[in-house]
Amino acid sequence: MEEALATEAKPFFLSLAYSAPHWPLQAKTKDLEKYEGKYSVGWEEISRRRLARQHAMGLIDPSWTPAPHEGPEWASLSAEQQRILDLRMAAYAGCVDAVDQNIGKLVAKLKELGQFENTVFFFLTDNGACAEGGILGSGNEESIRNPLSTKGATGPRCGRAWANASNTPFRLYKHFVHEGGMATPLIVHWPKGIAAERGGSWVELMGYLPDFMPTCLELSRGEYPTHLEGSEITPHSGESLVPLLTKGDSPIHQISVFWEHEGNRALREGDWKLVWSREGSWELYNLATDRIEMNDLAAERPRLAAGMQRRWEGWWAWRTSVQFQTSFNYYRMINTYVKSQK
Repeated sequence: MEEALATEAKPFFLSLAYSAPHWPLQAKTKDLEKYEGKYSVGWEEISRRRLARQHAMGLIDPSWTPAPHEGPEWASLSAEQQRILDLRMAAYAGCVDAVDQNIGKLVAKLKELGQFENTVFFFLTDNGACAEGGILGSGNEESIRNPLSTKGATGPRCGRAWANASNTPFRLYKHFVHEGGMATPLIVHWPKGIAAERGGSWVELMGYLPDFMPTCLELSRGEYPTHLEGSEITPHSGESLVPLLTKGDSPIHQISVFWEHEGNRALREGDWKLVWSREGSWELYNLATDRIEMNDLAAERPRLAAGMQRRWEGWWAWRTSVQFQTSFNYYRMINTYVKSQK
């Protein structure tokens, strides 16, 4: 930032992608120790407290039915299991704390440089909680307390039972395109650009990751290129989030929004969301009344579900070449197998 301010009279852009709290959990000792014991009450109680806090904040509608917990009852676990499970979540919390500390350093530097008031912060995660590591997670005490003693697959993971609590009140996890897999927090801070009366308010209208390109272009008064070295560049597919920051009273997405991730599929049109998780049937939800996706309406609204499915399949086949890439990769895998047999 110092170099940018010293050499160019232009807005600067900084992308900070922290590895923590991604698996493997590698918390600093002092950060781990701050949280050790705080999760010993178990995942049911942690979920209950979080949901109550979300209701009090106005973040989650009390009429929405929270997803049931998928893990065993905390009381059914041995004292030693509870101790290790508490330690795994303490490591997770310690990693989050480390991110918070370093964002604090960034804020302090911006204030020192006189840039804090006119710098826009976008703070978000890339997906919902991670359920990898089995129901109870993985990683022994040594790997948690001395994270550099292990590598890759042996590193600590929280597991599905804790991920369920972390995702309160949503269903499913990272990898999926149900809300538990992709509904992520976005916190925006911009004292000079966001009106004081809007400070601390919720914006409940939808945005998604492709929106960051047009947002940054609008904020920096930049232009999206159409060609590079003679080749045409694919136009961006997002909408600027700036109207949601300054007004926030009308949707920026007026048409269908599509997702595909690892075979999981979703389409959203207004409050309606069609979603499929690699097996079974397509599910249909009205997110205005059921953001948790507990009441599948596909059987009640078959024409709506069928139409949305056709639109998703049309997008899949023609707009993104996902179908071609999937088929090509499958062919390449089969071809490799045949060659190996020869």
